[in-house]
Amino acid sequence: MHPTGPFEPEEELGLLVQSAWGMKHEAQWRIPTYGRWAEEEDATPAYSHLSRLLRLVHWARGRNAPRKPWVLKTPQHMLDLPALLRVFPEAKLIFIHRDPAKVVGSSCSLVWNQMTIHSDEADPHWIGEHWLDKTSLQIDRMQAARRRIHPNQRIDVLYRDMDADWEDVMRRVYRFLDMDIGPALPAMQRYVRNAKSQHRWQRHRYDLTSFGLDQKTVRGRFERYASAFDLHPKPARPEIVPVMQQGARQALA
Repeated sequence: MHPTGPFEPEEELGLLVQSAWGMKHEAQWRIPTYGRWAEEEDATPAYSHLSRLLRLVHWARGRNAPRKPWVLKTPQHMLDLPALLRVFPEAKLIFIHRDPAKVVGSSCSLVWNQMTIHSDEADPHWIGEHWLDKTSLQIDRMQAARRRIHPNQRIDVLYRDMDADWEDVMRRVYRFLDMDIGPALPAMQRYVRNAKSQHRWQRHRYDLTSFGLDQKTVRGRFERYASAFDLHPKPARPEIVPVMQQGARQALA
């Protein structure tokens, strides 16, 4: 579901947690009052502390460590883009868009697994209702912030394109970042090859109905967003069955 390791890339959500900030708390415990409080608070102090912690990590790596840009990735940023840009005004933003029904289903499954570990009780239907609302708020805030960001500072990527041809997408992202992908590409290819050979990319299985939801309801909630980025699932290609002439059938009989 979310493989981790001491030398693996990982989200910086743990650094935001140092400020008692972020959805990680809501993913582990049923604390809706905390969630509502955080949704109304200014996230700038938490992101300022995140910046200090990143500088500390860079210092700990030593003065000879290569100077490379930080790659930050956590769904929390969808709620906090104004604060993020106040602290990191030169950040370049990569917006990854995915079928909302899959986003909600995956999120509910992840939260369910977290709550069964950290909480005394996990109610799947409450998780479904809560994270449907949370995802809706994330997308609304992300869309509002995205419209105010200069096109030169952002790029849109479709999740399905990453599945179809990740190298092509990464080349486009590197061009957007004005970086040469050449030196980095062999390591990317090795990582993907090793991950596949170790069966680490097994499909994350989940079912919306387990959380009291269904695809029609979820997709209806996000219709405008899904239409704007063409996120509706593509219809399956019909199976092509060859049609044989009667004479040919008789010849083969």
